[in-house]
Amino acid sequence: GYLRENFNLVDNFDLAYLQPDEVLLVATGSQGEPGAALHRLAADSHPDVNL
Repeated sequence: GYLRENFNLVDNFDLAYLQPDEVLLVATGSQGEPGAALHRLAADSHPDVNL
């Protein structure tokens, strides 16, 4: 699908106040790059987000 043009961007710090079914997290990274956000999320080492 496509993102609507009128969606709301939320700071990392405000994610804890939202219900899980209200959140879509788009993370960058490819090819397993160690510093990429997607790699840090998968390794549970992202400083702001825990899955």
